[in-house]
Amino acid sequence: MSKTVVLALFVCALALPSAAVGATAVVKGTGTLEPGCPVDPVAADVFCPTNPIWFSLQAKSSQKTSGTVRMRWLVEGKARSLFGGRVTCMNTVGNAVVLGGVLSNPRALRGIPFVEFAIDNGATGDLLSDLGLFPDGDLDQVLLPVGFPTICPAPGLAASIYGYLPTLSGGVLVRPPTP
Repeated sequence: MSKTVVLALFVCALALPSAAVGATAVVKGTGTLEPGCPVDPVAADVFCPTNPIWFSLQAKSSQKTSGTVRMRWLVEGKARSLFGGRVTCMNTVGNAVVLGGVLSNPRALRGIPFVEFAIDNGATGDLLSDLGLFPDGDLDQVLLPVGFPTICPAPGLAASIYGYLPTLSGGVLVRPPTP
């Protein structure tokens, strides 16, 4: 092979972006979580919802993380508050994801950091946490990494601060970045 061909191939290789640069992780899904006590919580102060919880997750991350998380408790015959916010961090490992961000709704809680854990189990049923909120002084903040909500905790089955609830309907798709 001539030196010119080798040099041309080398220059072309340098011009191509790295596979990791621009690799995008994607999370999306909607559905309803079953009421009841969550499984595998890390925190001691776990709440057991008595009503189903509607959820919607949409996020992507490559060079920058963006997206939204929305949840609403489905209490029959009652007005329901929609909890929602902008995603500022995302961490995926295999089929598990953690989304973190800051609430924008309801207005009274605007600016409070949140965390959402999810596991994409495909046809066997997905698992999601109830939305974790962390106002100033919350004792569970020690379970979050320094820099949260810009830096998310590690995901995984035993990692959810408040445990997981199975989906009653719908589900979540977790697609980690491909190298």
